Amino acid sequence: MPADINGRAGCLEMYLGRDVLQSESLTLMPVQWRSWNPKLRRYQGSLADLDKKTAQDRFLRKVHHHHAGQGSEREDWDGIRAIIDTIVAAFD
Repeated sequence: MPADINGRAGCLEMYLGRDVLQSESLTLMPVQWRSWNPKLRRYQGSLADLDKKTAQDRFLRKVHHHHAGQGSEREDWDGIRAIIDTIVAAFD
């Protein structure tokens, strides 16, 4: 069931790009809600182990293609850029 996950914690793989997380049929990998955080009274989302490995492998291929000059305009770097920007801003 689709849900709004804004404001909820999620695994890093969820930020590797829509192109990494989409199947050939353009559906996104499902999120499993686990790891209850009693302070926030919410679960943390993560991908199933097989999907997590698939996402990591796809991301590494995307990085290698990009560095080899074989990237495409369909590549989605927004999520990973946002994480890097947040980390860098934390130390400014």
